[in-house]
Amino acid sequence: MDISRMCQPRLEPELVFGMRCTPPAELTVQSLFESIDWMASGFEIVQSHALDWRFKVADTVTDSGLHAHLLVGKQVPVKDVAANGGQLHEVLAGMSLELVHAGKVVERGLATNVLDSPLMALLHFMKALRQYPGAPDLKAGDVITTGTWTDAWPLVAGQTWESRYDSPLTGLKISCFSN
Repeated sequence: MDISRMCQPRLEPELVFGMRCTPPAELTVQSLFESIDWMASGFEIVQSHALDWRFKVADTVTDSGLHAHLLVGKQVPVKDVAANGGQLHEVLAGMSLELVHAGKVVERGLATNVLDSPLMALLHFMKALRQYPGAPDLKAGDVITTGTWTDAWPLVAGQTWESRYDSPLTGLKISCFSN
C-alpha cells in the first residue's frame, strides 16, 4: 500500500458487509440479515489533516471525512455463517482478532467494541440514516464498514501489518511503502 499521499494514515481492522438488496422499511436484525449478501475482514486506512489527530467532528466534515482507502478480504456469504439474524449477531459478538505488527501481537480487538457487534452497528447506522429526509438508502452492491475493533494505529513506510480473525473470517496483510 502506497501511503505517500496520505496525511498521518492510520490502520483500522474492521468487518465489512456487502449488501444483497435495500433493507425493508421495517428494520429488524432479521430483515437486515436478509438484506446482506456477504461479510469480510477489512482494513480501513483513515487519515487526518489535523495535527496529531486533534479535531472536532465538524472539522472532519469540513475536511471531507477521514477515509483514505479500504482493503477488503475474502467474502464469506452470511448464510454460510448463520441461519438468521440472531445467530449472526451471536457469532459476530463472540469474535475477536489479533492485530500483528512486525510479527508481534500489538492489540487484541473484540467485535463487541462496535456497538455490541458489527451487525448491531449496521442496524444503528441504517436507523439513523433513515431519519434524515433525502439521505440515500443502501442498495444492492453497496459496501459498508462497521467500525474498528482496535485503536487506529499509525502507519509508516516499511511497516507490515496483519489481522488474524476468528473463523469464519480470514485476515489481511498489508505492507506500507512511500513512492
